[in-house]
Amino acid sequence: DARAFANQDAQIVALQQRHAALSEELLGEDTGLAKLHRDITATNTQLQGVATTTRQLQEGKANVDEIRELQKIVGVTAGDTGERIEGLQKMLDTVVKDVENQFRIASNTIAAHNATLMSEVRASYQSELQQAGRIRSEVIAMATEMRSAVGKLETAMTTTRDHFEAMTQQIRTDVEE
Repeated sequence: DARAFANQDAQIVALQQRHAALSEELLGEDTGLAKLHRDITATNTQLQGVATTTRQLQEGKANVDEIRELQKIVGVTAGDTGERIEGLQKMLDTVVKDVENQFRIASNTIAAHNATLMSEVRASYQSELQQAGRIRSEVIAMATEMRSAVGKLETAMTTTRDHFEAMTQQIRTDVEE
């Protein structure tokens, strides 16, 4: 039982460590939400620059080449941002699936352990009931033997008393004569 509990505790600790690693992967500086935030902030800064340039172009009546160049920059920036978001979404999906799988494994392990433990407890209880039944039978048998022995002793005592009384009576009769 102690070994099983230690094994279960070890599995729980391993799951907690895996969860911490997955959380670090999700929220870490280089791969997680922090990176997404930096990328979005950088994209936002670039878009603000594009917006400023667009305003300046509109105010200065930019030529067609400048507008086309600006459109290319916006297209490339939007594409990069979309790819980054898709990559982070895939990574997040993988992390969620890994955590779900780990929880399912842990749940199955705990359920199996609990079933085994309950089976062992039932077997132990049945063994104790059988032992109590044997002891009860032995006590009843011993009580029956004791009653029989006490009955025999009472009979012997009565016989001995009757014999002593008869002898005492005989001695009195002999002494009186």
